Amino acid sequence: MSAAVSGARRYHVSRRYGVDCARRRARAGDRKRVHWSRRPARAGARHPCERSDPGTPRRGPGAARSCTGGAIPLESAVCSLRDERMIIGLTGGIASGKSTAARFFAEQGAFVIDSDKLGHRAYEPGTGAFAQVVATFGQDVVSAEGTIDRKVLGGKVFGKPEELKKLTDIVWPEIRRLTQIEIEASLREQPDRIVVLEAAVMLEAGWNRSTDEVWVVIVEPAVAIARAVARDGVPAAAVEARIAAQLTNAERIARADVVIDNSGSPELFRERLTSAWQALQARRAEKST
Repeated sequence: MSAAVSGARRYHVSRRYGVDCARRRARAGDRKRVHWSRRPARAGARHPCERSDPGTPRRGPGAARSCTGGAIPLESAVCSLRDERMIIGLTGGIASGKSTAARFFAEQGAFVIDSDKLGHRAYEPGTGAFAQVVATFGQDVVSAEGTIDRKVLGGKVFGKPEELKKLTDIVWPEIRRLTQIEIEASLREQPDRIVVLEAAVMLEAGWNRSTDEVWVVIVEPAVAIARAVARDGVPAAAVEARIAAQLTNAERIARADVVIDNSGSPELFRERLTSAWQALQARRAEKST
C-alpha cells in the first residue's frame, strides 16, 4: 500500500488548505497529510479572474485557486457571481462510491450535476458532437434508434489512447459547456447553494480547475474489484483493466483538497461523508463572520 493511500486510511477525511479568501487564492507548499490542516497563502498569487492565461493548468497540488472564480473560472458570468458560491468537484475511480457520495450531498441540499448524464446529452442526435462522432468513428456507431451506440463506440476507443483522445476532444468541451449552463442557472437562482460536480474524469479533463474544492473518494483496489464484479457481473480481469486505465489513488490524492476513504462499511462511509459535510459548513460559517 502506498504511503499516500495509507495516510488516507489513517485520517479517513483529510482537509488540505486554508479557509479565508486570500488563502484560497494561493495554496501551495508541503501537503503533509494532517487532519483538517490549514495552509498559509503563497505570496504574489494572482486572482484567476485576472489571469492572462486562464487555460494554464494548476502548478501542482494546492496551486492558486479562487473563492469567486475557481482556479480557472468557468466563464466571466460565473466568475462575477458573489462570494457565496461554492463548487465542489467530486471524483473517484470505479466502484469508489462517488455516486453514493453525490446522492448524500443532494440529500443535504446540494445541487448535484452528474457529468455522466451530461455526457449522454453531449452527443444526442442533431448536435454538433453527434455529427463529429459519426464522422470520426463511422456510421456503425449509430444504433437502429438513431442514437450513438455507446458499446460500439466504446469498443472503438477502449485501450486505444489515440482514438480515445479523438473522442474526448469532441465530447469533453460539450460536457463542459452543458456543465457551465447548469452551474450558472443554479448559482443565479440560489448563490449560496453548494454545487457538486460529479465526474469520474474530473482531473483528466481539467474540470477541477473550475471548482473551489476537489473532493476525492478512494477505495482499496482489491475492494473496488470485488464491488464492481458483484455490482456489474463482469470478470475481475475486466475491472482490473479499467482500474489500470484510470488515475491511481495516489495521483488523485495528490490533487485533492478533501479525501474520503470508502474501503470500509457503508455505515462508516456515511459517517465520513457527514464529517466532511459538517466541516465544510463550519468553514463557510467561519468565512461569513
